[in-house]
Amino acid sequence: MKAEIIEFSDWNQPNAALQAGDIDLNNFQHRFYLANQSKARGYKLSALDESILVPAGVFSKKYTKASDIPDGAKIAIPNDPTNAARALLLFQTAGLLKLKTDAGLSASILDVTENPKKLQIVEIDAAQLPRSLDDVAAAFVSSNYAYLAGLDLNKALAAETSVVEAKPYYTLVFAARDDRKDDPQIKKFISIYRSQPVKDFIRTKFNGSILAAW
Repeated sequence: MKAEIIEFSDWNQPNAALQAGDIDLNNFQHRFYLANQSKARGYKLSALDESILVPAGVFSKKYTKASDIPDGAKIAIPNDPTNAARALLLFQTAGLLKLKTDAGLSASILDVTENPKKLQIVEIDAAQLPRSLDDVAAAFVSSNYAYLAGLDLNKALAAETSVVEAKPYYTLVFAARDDRKDDPQIKKFISIYRSQPVKDFIRTKFNGSILAAW
């Protein structure tokens, strides 16, 4: 089976292309992101099988501890709502801010209740967050972008380390149009992807920064 792989640099484009029928399948998002985009844009897309787990970290090129970040510094989070919430929760884990207790996976900047260092929170496209590290004190970066940028999750100021607890949140899924979710070709491709040889490749290639979800 042959497949053409198309790369996108903007997170808004893969679902738009899928909805338009320009691509048959995509694999870049977790269920929360897909649900949010589908609701906001009226997409008729279905989440299919899980693919990989992509934990994230709070990274810095300037500081080795979160507590060293100075007052008034800038920190960067993704500019899409679901991953912004995830980022804010991780910055809370790092001890840099506090959120409303009931904010959870819907957290936004408006839910920040304590910001003792008066940090400036800037929202940036997820793909650009590694580059932002030259200009901000710290940034939330998911492992797929961290790996490409040479960032080590083990050296993050804070990291999503509990795979069991966090799996439902940052596991990526294949997505297809509702009218093609049972397409035999799509099912065949996913079956080949979710095979032992691919699982072994992921394990040896990414050394724990990206994990197979099957």
